Amino acid sequence: MVKEATTTTETTFICELCGTSFNKKFNKQRHMKKNCPIIKKSIEEEKINKIEVEKIKFFEEEEEEEKIEEEKENKEEEEEEENKNEEEKEEEEEDKLENIEDSKPTTSSAPKQQGRKKGKKRASSVGDDKKPVTKKQKLKESTKSNENGGVLNKKHFKLNVENISLITSVHPSGIEGIMDLVADVVMKDGSIKSVLTETLKNEAPKILFDYYERVMELKDQKKF
Repeated sequence: MVKEATTTTETTFICELCGTSFNKKFNKQRHMKKNCPIIKKSIEEEKINKIEVEKIKFFEEEEEEEKIEEEKENKEEEEEEENKNEEEKEEEEEDKLENIEDSKPTTSSAPKQQGRKKGKKRASSVGDDKKPVTKKQKLKESTKSNENGGVLNKKHFKLNVENISLITSVHPSGIEGIMDLVADVVMKDGSIKSVLTETLKNEAPKILFDYYERVMELKDQKKF
């Protein structure tokens, strides 16, 4: 990068980049390291280019992260919307079933139900205007509050009767207006359910018989 110019008296060093001449090698070396404007400019440009590259890379990564975060938020919003729609659909189905059940007339409540359909709903403190609670509704409420999974009636017990392992006890239902006995049964999966004995009698007489037989055996053992 530096060429030598030889004269009769001394040796001169010339920088090929900027054209500056030196009479000492030390000065030439110092010039090449720190003072040559061409080299300085090249170094500065390289630094600037490096900074620009880093900036571009940084903004690209930041933009990519924002894009991923935005996609994630959109996905969560879609899932929430789907869940909300499913819940609304389930509520509509439940309302339809309740309306169908309510629309079935009984001897005591048919005139009142027809009157409600024709007129607007109104608040009343008279006890006779209250909707009568059916046996099915009582069983449904008991199912919600029962820690063992509720009282299984004939309608949905048909799906579970084959899964019963044994009966642990029989006791009154404890539900107001229902005089049936309830049996606590252990299912094959280990869960405990409460079943109307009427259902057991019709659907699984052998299980009910086994229970009473086991009770008698226990009583005989206590005698000894």
